[in-house]
Amino acid sequence: MTESDRRVGLVPQSPEHLFFMNSVEQELQFGHEESIDNVLEELSLEDKRVLHPLSLSHGQKRRLAVGIQLLSNKQLLAFDEPTAGQDEPSLHALEILMKRHAEKGQTILFVTHDLSFANIAHTFYLMKDGELSGPFGDELWQDTERLRHYRLAGGRKRCHSMI
Repeated sequence: MTESDRRVGLVPQSPEHLFFMNSVEQELQFGHEESIDNVLEELSLEDKRVLHPLSLSHGQKRRLAVGIQLLSNKQLLAFDEPTAGQDEPSLHALEILMKRHAEKGQTILFVTHDLSFANIAHTFYLMKDGELSGPFGDELWQDTERLRHYRLAGGRKRCHSMI
């Protein structure tokens, strides 16, 4: 593993293969001395702390993987479809956590089809037919021709954020 590999944290779409400890608490606590209580509460996992990670629902497993990476203090955190399987309160908590870690200087990268969640980003890239374009700022959402080209004609509406 190179030095740059150790600075990148990944939350894949199916995080089950990342878990190797016997409890949610042990997974979150592995590799650092920070308190995990706030993360357990913010991700609605406080009553799951003694459970085996593989016994969690899909959405809970995803939240656990997010919590693990957020506690890792890696320079870059990459999330693949972080909104999949999450209810509205979980999306709100995820948004708050991502923003907090971005404010601490971590780079947050996420891939999503959820345009309302994408609203929390500062920079946007679009992909169509395997081709990546960007970067774009908020002006992207006023470019109706580009949005139509990428089949995003509805634009984005702010529905997850309660901030």
